[in-house]
Amino acid sequence: NDDGAVNVIDAQQIARYSVGLPVGNPAALAARADVTSDGAANIIDAQQIARYSVQLSAAARINTALFTDPVAAGLV
Repeated sequence: NDDGAVNVIDAQQIARYSVGLPVGNPAALAARADVTSDGAANIIDAQQIARYSVQLSAAARINTALFTDPVAAGLV
């Protein structure tokens, strides 16, 4: 939100942006929201900001798939 602090509000704004909802400062978000450097501001970026803002580790997740299809154990 361009207030000089990295906090859960930033995570919320990135999450909103990633699903097409309006955000408070779209220009600032577009410029700085891709914290994983994968070319897109998405829910993984929001998750990393949220973890950082509550002092949990926020490992880089560059080029990590957002979703991996589960493997079927067998057919019934």
